[in-house]
Amino acid sequence: LPCPDRTSGGAGAVGSNDYANDGIEDYNTGTGVCFSTTLSGNVPWATLGLGASDSWGNRFRYRVTAAYAQRSPAAPFNLSTVATLGVTATSGGTLLTAANPDGPVAVILSHGKNGYGAMNAQNNTARPNPTSADEIDNQGGLTYTSHPITQVGSTAGEFDDIVTWLGKYTLFNRMIAAGRLP
Repeated sequence: LPCPDRTSGGAGAVGSNDYANDGIEDYNTGTGVCFSTTLSGNVPWATLGLGASDSWGNRFRYRVTAAYAQRSPAAPFNLSTVATLGVTATSGGTLLTAANPDGPVAVILSHGKNGYGAMNAQNNTARPNPTSADEIDNQGGLTYTSHPITQVGSTAGEFDDIVTWLGKYTLFNRMIAAGRLP
């Protein structure tokens, strides 16, 4: 899987693949490991040949399990590689996905219409921070929250993030079908 595109920083050295907000995955060409220490950032839209933003003009957020984003000379993943991410129904709540080590290997999200926590795709500036616990949960950690939209004033707090994930076994299925695993 691709490394995230950094949202800030980056060395910008020739051949480093390390420029923030350019849509290209940021990884060390010498080690094959992602530059982003958090493994969270923008979807590398240019690398994947996708659009640069969601319907509201914001970057898609992307989080990947480190072992699934490594490339040579680092060790590639195999059928026993552990996934480290999770998706819950509420912040700190019940898992919607398999528990680690069999959970998602990557999570992609749009911060929705309110854009709280997103980065504007036109000028790469941060939108206002979220205030509800569920939207705060989607800022780049190991666990993300996904549930139906709740309006401003809801007892659970406003929530309009759109979250999707790639499960470990779904990836394995596609890789085996393509003849790339085991």
